[in-house]
Amino acid sequence: MSIAPLTYWRGAGRSQRLGILAGYLVVYAATVGILLIISNAVSPFVAIAAGTIYIFSHIFRALRLAALSVDALGLSARTTAAMHFATAPFSLLLPFKLGELVRFFALYKMGGKAAHAVTVLLLDRMFDSLLLVPILMLLILQSDASMALATFTLLAATLPLAVICIGPGLLSEVQRYVVASHDNPMSLKSLKTLDRLRRLVIHATQVAWRQAPQMFVLSLLIWLCEFVVCMILVAHADALFQAALDLLGARLVAFWTHGGMAQPLAVAIGVTLMAQLLLWPMMALYFMDRLTSRGADPEQKKKEVAG
Repeated sequence: MSIAPLTYWRGAGRSQRLGILAGYLVVYAATVGILLIISNAVSPFVAIAAGTIYIFSHIFRALRLAALSVDALGLSARTTAAMHFATAPFSLLLPFKLGELVRFFALYKMGGKAAHAVTVLLLDRMFDSLLLVPILMLLILQSDASMALATFTLLAATLPLAVICIGPGLLSEVQRYVVASHDNPMSLKSLKTLDRLRRLVIHATQVAWRQAPQMFVLSLLIWLCEFVVCMILVAHADALFQAALDLLGARLVAFWTHGGMAQPLAVAIGVTLMAQLLLWPMMALYFMDRLTSRGADPEQKKKEVAG
């Protein structure tokens, strides 16, 4: 895999790399400053405070994804965490949750197992959604929640949870039924498919139960950070808790190209996007460097788990 920026980065010395990073930070700071002056929508202090806390929410997201990937795929924690930061902006820039496809492709390239990559992403979304359900219940009671968001969140929370709870036993019973009731070549093929699926579900179940305590703690920290960001951005509102809750609900369904957005929502999207872009180039280069190095040396995959 040959990527011009990555090739240049690898060939650069330490001083050159520091110069590149310093140049990017200068351009980044200038861009943010110009946008703040032009928009005049939020003070620099508020933007920096909200952006910093939002970055912490993504640090917790990266830790959660890394823990799941190390357990389920045997991947390097550092590489997975860098992958999260490298792919996170796509979730904001692409509509209809298409950013998940970018994360799936990255996990697949890292682990080489498509089914296990899907399993990791589903578990990641499940723990996210389980913490979102109470927030959505509050919004639904006030008629402020999007039904599409509520439906998607409930499905993302309940379907993987149902598979984890009843999947292994159900698939074992289906296998017994096929063995007892059918005796033909098609049955043998279906038994192999069922067995692979059962093993995958059992593996996902074991990972979910092992990781459940820390996943819940990390998910709680993630959504506390998200809520605090919203509180900072609407600190001037009279009903602070309600205004922050409404902004959080609006952020979950809004897309940056939508016109006619209220100012707090537009500011929230801008701040969160700029916060993600702060670390994006460094993490993307680091992730691509690790990924291409692993691809060049297959044995390295087995040695990086502790990393």
